[in-house]
Amino acid sequence: MIKCQLGTILGASFYLYWCLPTIIGSFTDRFGGQWFAFIGVLGPCILSAISPLAIDYYQDIALIIIQIMIGGFHGFTYPAWFSLFSKWFYGDERTRANSWMQIGNAIGCSGMYFLAGHLCKLSTIGWHLIFYVMAAIHLPWLALWLWYGSDDPYTNKRISDMELQFIQQQNLEMIKPLSLSKKNKIRTPWLRILISPVVWSSVICKMCCAFGFFLILNKMPSYFAIVFQLTIEQNGLMSALVVFAFGVGSFISPIICNYLIKHFQMSPLLTRKISQNIAMIGPAI
Repeated sequence: MIKCQLGTILGASFYLYWCLPTIIGSFTDRFGGQWFAFIGVLGPCILSAISPLAIDYYQDIALIIIQIMIGGFHGFTYPAWFSLFSKWFYGDERTRANSWMQIGNAIGCSGMYFLAGHLCKLSTIGWHLIFYVMAAIHLPWLALWLWYGSDDPYTNKRISDMELQFIQQQNLEMIKPLSLSKKNKIRTPWLRILISPVVWSSVICKMCCAFGFFLILNKMPSYFAIVFQLTIEQNGLMSALVVFAFGVGSFISPIICNYLIKHFQMSPLLTRKISQNIAMIGPAI
C-alpha cells in the first residue's frame, strides 16, 4: 500500500467526525443522550463485523468508506456523554466523570493495540479476527445500556429514591425532564459562538494538541515497523503503552487540578490555562 493510500485510510475516520459532534450536540439538548450514545456504539459494532468481508471484496475503497462511517458514528458519542454528564453528575463529579471517560477510551485503545498484534498470529484467518473481536466487545455494553441506560435520573426506572434525592440535593442545576424544560428552552446563540475569540482560541488549542497526539498515534506503528523493525506483537505492545500513558495522565490531572483549586485557592480558569499549557508544551519539547 502506498503512503498516499495509507494516509487517506488513517484520516478517513475524521472526515465526518470533525463536524458531527456540534450537530448531534444540538439534538441531545432536545431528545437526550441515551439513544445517541447507543447509536454511537451500535454503528461501529456492525461496521467492524462486516469490515473483513467488505475489504476482501472491495479492498481499500471499502476500508475508507467504513472508516468514514465509523468516524461519523463516533461523532454521536461525546455529545451524548456530555449531555448525560450534565444531568447525572454535579460540580467536581463532572470533571471526574470526564476523566474516567478518557481513561476508558485509553484502556480500550491500548487493549486493542496489544491484542491486535497477537490476534493476527493466533488464528488462521489472520487480521480478520481483530475486527470480529472488536465487534464482539461492543455487545455486552449495548445489552447493559439497553437495560440500565436513561437520559436523566428522573426517567430512570431503576434508580432508588435515596439516589434520586441525593442527586437533586447536590446538583441544584439538574436539568428537569424534557417535558418540563421545553417551555424554558434557551436558544443557542450560534452567531455569537462563531465570532467569539474565546471559542476560537479553544478550538486552536485543541487542534494543536490533537495534531500532535494523532500524528503519533497514526504514524507510530509504521515508524516502529520500518525504523526499529519490530514484530507485529512488539509493535502492538509499544503502541498500547503510549495510549495507556495518555490514560494515566487523564486519571492524574483532574486530581491535581481539584487539589490546586481547593488547597491553593487557584481559580478554575487559571488551573485550566496551566493544564492546557502543560498539555501543549510537554509534547512539543
